Amino acid sequence: MVDLERIKAETVAYFRALDQNATLRHHFRHADEEGGLWYIEAVPDRGELIVIKQAELTPAGQLHRYNWEHLEDEHSGLTDRSTLKGIRWRPSRPRSSSRCGLGERARQPL
Repeated sequence: MVDLERIKAETVAYFRALDQNATLRHHFRHADEEGGLWYIEAVPDRGELIVIKQAELTPAGQLHRYNWEHLEDEHSGLTDRSTLKGIRWRPSRPRSSSRCGLGERARQPL
């Protein structure tokens, strides 16, 4: 039987460690076809960039934020590493992503 609580605890611990121990952070933004805006913060781990914070501003003006303290909800969840591939992400300044909740506010539970 799968121990979902253990898996969730290990997932939270992984993303928390990446966030708290990161010495290099990358910020990207993307506008999707529906008019939504995406902002992510990623850190290197084992040769890949791993998304540790994510914010989506929907065309309707709703803000959805995800990080190690809030991995998922009924709308979506923190992306997996494969999402960085196949989408044209543009580099973004950290202050841009902070305005959409990736900064200190993202550390607070929603």
